[in-house]
Amino acid sequence: MTTTNHLQVGIDFSQKKADLSLLFPDGQPLEPHVPFANSLPGYSLAKQLLLDTLDEYAFDGIDVSGEATGYFWLPFFLQLAVDPDLAPHDLNLFLLNPRWVKWFKKCFAEDAVAKIAGLWWPRADSGNFQAQDRRMAKSGNRYLRYYLIQAADRMRKYIPEYAAYYARKYKEAAKHHHKRALVLTARKSVGLVVGLLHRNESYRSKEERCT
Repeated sequence: MTTTNHLQVGIDFSQKKADLSLLFPDGQPLEPHVPFANSLPGYSLAKQLLLDTLDEYAFDGIDVSGEATGYFWLPFFLQLAVDPDLAPHDLNLFLLNPRWVKWFKKCFAEDAVAKIAGLWWPRADSGNFQAQDRRMAKSGNRYLRYYLIQAADRMRKYIPEYAAYYARKYKEAAKHHHKRALVLTARKSVGLVVGLLHRNESYRSKEERCT
């Protein structure tokens, strides 16, 4: 599968700053965090960084994504759109809804925690065959994995949503019913844990959240 050889740029705007993150086309970081003033001089410096990076790595174009925070993004994006120095470089601008960005950050953090804990399954496919008895990744923090699985075992006993999820996965499993259902329940619980930590909240049942 071919991918477009475009420099990927994310910009986090505030009233005084424009924080740039530069990525390779496959999403690997090139310059994770480069702050500039959200002003005309700051724009000029940021543009020079983009031009230098385009030349150094021989990218075919540039995709710039910014979060629509108030109107802080507008002057910077207008400059990008009409800049004659960037026009020959196949420039694409994308404005992102802050709610989407917040959701993506949460999902990204959830996947990262699951991988740190080793609660994921590497693919071992051969053609159209996919093993029914796929093993979990051997990498990851075994202590974090242990405590997430222990927590999931308690959650499936006392939280109806997780009890139902565990029961469904138990029935679906072809082998090792309890073990597989419990591990999948632990993986599901990572989303809850990350969300609670992100919001700095304690767990509340659905009934408590509705009151």
